[in-house]
Amino acid sequence: MQFIDLKAQQSRIRKNIDKRMLEVLDVVGLADRLDQGVGTLSSGLKHRLAIAITLLKDPSIISRSNGSEC
Repeated sequence: MQFIDLKAQQSRIRKNIDKRMLEVLDVVGLADRLDQGVGTLSSGLKHRLAIAITLLKDPSIISRSNGSEC
């Protein structure tokens, strides 16, 4: 039974991760590019993706350089 419980917990965690990922991609304006490969993104969109990855970690402070639009 412990194995089944573990799998159920992993499934719930995965659903939470997927939900959080979609929220963060929406914040940085990339939700509509979910199926697009990273290699096809422009440098500006890659910058937004880097910001999204940072936001996934729920930081208390984010430092950015000038020129960022996110």
